[in-house]
Amino acid sequence: MYDTKIVICINCKKPIGEIELDSTMDNPLCGQCALEESFSMTKSRIKIAQVM
Repeated sequence: MYDTKIVICINCKKPIGEIELDSTMDNPLCGQCALEESFSMTKSRIKIAQVM
């Protein structure tokens, strides 16, 4: 009916929203997974800084 497709989070497989059918997204994340990934990246940067 509509020219859209559902976007699904690559980590938890929750539906995030819709985009146009001819659009693409690389590594879509929901809000919760994005926060978790950001937090884990921050922790790894702190560990790297402590080693140096």
